[in-house]
Amino acid sequence: MAFSSKPHCILMFMISFYTLTLFASTLEVSSVAVAEAPGPGSGGDGFIPLAKKHVVIRNVVQNRQTLNVHCKSSDDDLGLIHIPFGNSWGFRFRVNIWESTRFRCHFTWYFGGSHYFDIFSTWRDDNDFGKTPVCKECIWEVGRNNGDEAMCRITQDGSVRYCFTWDDDVLYTLFASVLDVSNAVQEKSTSVSAGVDGYWPLAPKHVIINNTLYSKQTLNVHCKSTEDDLGLIHIPWNQTWGFRFHVNLFKTTKFRCHFTWGIGESHEFNIFTVARDDDNFGDYGVCKLCIWEVGRDNKEKAMCRVNRDDLKHPVCFPWDDIL
Repeated sequence: MAFSSKPHCILMFMISFYTLTLFASTLEVSSVAVAEAPGPGSGGDGFIPLAKKHVVIRNVVQNRQTLNVHCKSSDDDLGLIHIPFGNSWGFRFRVNIWESTRFRCHFTWYFGGSHYFDIFSTWRDDNDFGKTPVCKECIWEVGRNNGDEAMCRITQDGSVRYCFTWDDDVLYTLFASVLDVSNAVQEKSTSVSAGVDGYWPLAPKHVIINNTLYSKQTLNVHCKSTEDDLGLIHIPWNQTWGFRFHVNLFKTTKFRCHFTWGIGESHEFNIFTVARDDDNFGDYGVCKLCIWEVGRDNKEKAMCRVNRDDLKHPVCFPWDDIL
């Protein structure tokens, strides 16, 4: 009996594997953001069930800044990707059997704002009866302008462009922390400051991280919230990096950062919490511009929030590493 059950087990495994393939959008992500955009274009590639798709995102933003991209479907979160100007990044997948596959992306860049767009939807990109042709290689140019050509899907030779405006979701903006990430390490801590700037609903915030490591080494920073992953940032000693966002409607916004440097130094800290940084009745005062000096020591002054009105008396905290 034990021997005769083996073919049955193999059959069940094959059925399960095939079913999973049918119902999921199989994903293959290009890991190198700086690869040149591929030669093939998009448009008129034909439609088949469970069609293979290749989405390519090309950075053509007007001000030539690095483009930060965060794409998600109902099944996959592709994480935060940084695409230098003139370069591209892409991912491959199969449309699911229900023809319900959709990938929505969040785009930010320095002095470019925060925008959303459905980079792939079956009704637009895999529909023989749609207004735009079906694409197998779906190449998108991002950010030529913020008007009618914010997002353009191009053909193979680039002669035809199907352009769209942003489809920013106002309701999502109200409930999420909207990010504007500074991608350039550009200013010293003494040129900017933080302090008690007042509080109101959906308050705008600007967090700045200043590398003041006692060892004078490059600081590696990786910050996340429940909605956003800001990626790994390298900040030279005595330089800064920052990001902007709005506190969400429920006042639950929190950004936690992982800091590493040198050989073996690894620490964590909540760089923004509502209870500490956006509470009029808290112990430390509300900040709109929240500047943090990182690593003056590894003890009680590991993290210090600077008050713009009194730079000599920052509020300092130890690391809050989770053991």
